[in-house]
Amino acid sequence: MARTCTRSLALLALIAGTCFTASARFDDPNPLSGPKVKDTGVPGESKSFTNTESKLKYENRMISDKVFKETIEYMRSTSVEASLRLTDDQMKTVREQEQKLQTQRRDYLIKNKESIGKLLADAGVKNADLSSERGIRQAMEKVRNSAEELRKKDIKKGETPKKPADGGDGMMQMDEEAKAEKSGAKAAAIQALGEIRKNFPKSEDAHAAVWAVMSDKQKEAAQAKLKELMAKESEQKMLPGVQDQVERRIKNEKLKEQQKKREVKKELKKEEKKESK
Repeated sequence: MARTCTRSLALLALIAGTCFTASARFDDPNPLSGPKVKDTGVPGESKSFTNTESKLKYENRMISDKVFKETIEYMRSTSVEASLRLTDDQMKTVREQEQKLQTQRRDYLIKNKESIGKLLADAGVKNADLSSERGIRQAMEKVRNSAEELRKKDIKKGETPKKPADGGDGMMQMDEEAKAEKSGAKAAAIQALGEIRKNFPKSEDAHAAVWAVMSDKQKEAAQAKLKELMAKESEQKMLPGVQDQVERRIKNEKLKEQQKKREVKKELKKEEKKESK
């Protein structure tokens, strides 16, 4: 049961995501934003981008605020030709949308502060600083890190912790049950926080508003940069998972090799016994 709860925490950590990890401005990742299908929009935030002849296909996922901001900075820089650079009026739209999103997120956190505080406590985060938006985000990050650590420990163990045998230590059995109950409550809290996350103000509309003021030529240049940055971001996110897989594979290979050696030793002993007879 303890392992089941531990795995539940790991699964629910993926639901909770890396929410509230940095500033609510455009220079922060926005893992809180779930996928939302649109007929048109920013490439990467819709299944197809209809403003280009090729209609390039992208993953149906949100663009992180970090990637979008880097793209905007690129479009404002001398890295692109002058005719494609964002104008002062276009940058005004960027700032307006940035401020609007920041205000929406701050208001949402304040509105749900009491519920979030209780759930954070149930999730194991004590004395969280709920007086500021940053404090709430940092507390949420602790929840994610805690669940991720439990997931890694479970993977390394590779087996369910043994329970006391029948007639064994009653106190130990009670302790295991208490731990399992506590883990279950923690998992439920993380799940509830994930539900709150679903309604967190998303950046998709802000991104679309900025995209709408670009010319077709600007969109083509920005699209190419977005694709490049999103590919890098996906690769970086994938590395930890790949590393875990490699470590597990190496561990399994070692176990197989050890098993083979034991079998060889057994066969040798059998042969020695036959010869001695």
